Amino acid sequence: MKEGRGQGELSNYKPWINIQDFGSSGRVHRLNVWKTNRIHHLLSDLERNYFYALEWADEVIDIQDQYPLDRHLSTVIAEEKAADQVTETPLVMTTDFLITVRKNKEIIKEASN
Repeated sequence: MKEGRGQGELSNYKPWINIQDFGSSGRVHRLNVWKTNRIHHLLSDLERNYFYALEWADEVIDIQDQYPLDRHLSTVIAEEKAADQVTETPLVMTTDFLITVRKNKEIIKEASN
């Protein structure tokens, strides 16, 4: 949080998870795109493919990747299911994308995995 991860919008947003934060046996992608004017950290080919669809959708205003879920709301799940195996500290849970969308005259945010 001190680094500003999981905060900001458009070019000022910093994802909670960066691809270099941990090792991967799969493929990861760093994409610098025009809609948000920043680098997005995508953890799979499936995320990348979905991201391309979002990038070109006219109604999508912003795409926030690896977005942290509300820590208070996810604490119970984290304590039971998602703790660091060494320190037993509950992990911050994320959604793959938090999308800001224009629907009719409304601006809404939608989480998507």
